Amino acid sequence: MKKIIVGFLLISGLNVAQASHINIVQNGDFSAGGADWTLTGNTSYNSYNNNWNNGATGSSNAVLSQTLNTTAGSYYELTFTETQTSSGYQEFAVLWNGAQIFFNNVGNDTSNNYIFTNLLATDTQTVLSFNNRNDADYNVLDNVSVSAVPVPAAIWLFGTGLLSLTGFSRKRNAT
Repeated sequence: MKKIIVGFLLISGLNVAQASHINIVQNGDFSAGGADWTLTGNTSYNSYNNNWNNGATGSSNAVLSQTLNTTAGSYYELTFTETQTSSGYQEFAVLWNGAQIFFNNVGNDTSNNYIFTNLLATDTQTVLSFNNRNDADYNVLDNVSVSAVPVPAAIWLFGTGLLSLTGFSRKRNAT
């Protein structure tokens, strides 16, 4: 019986770790245009074609944001692809719940894949924002994904060990 319980707990732990790679961003590939996203600020040039093209001009940025359903105290991984063209003034920043986690103002005409790990959610809702400006041209954002960071296997093993000790202790006390 004890082996069955331990096996069940191990399998349950593996399933939870695998399920945590689910993308919680809605329409992160922009296949539905700007649906599920909020666009504010300088919207002088924006378009959606399976990505977000933005060339906000002037002295302020366009802000594309989405409120994500998160678990307070959990860590998340953010990935996205971004391209900045090399002409004119450009600015691209990423904010996680109002805190800037990335800033770039050097265009290079190549697609860059970015990964940010261990982003802490402090509430049940977290705002992900992309602040963008490119006066002479445009920047492109695509493939936005946020997923929970899986709990390390060592914690599952530790938890299983504690449960086993608890069961052993109860069995010993019963005799």
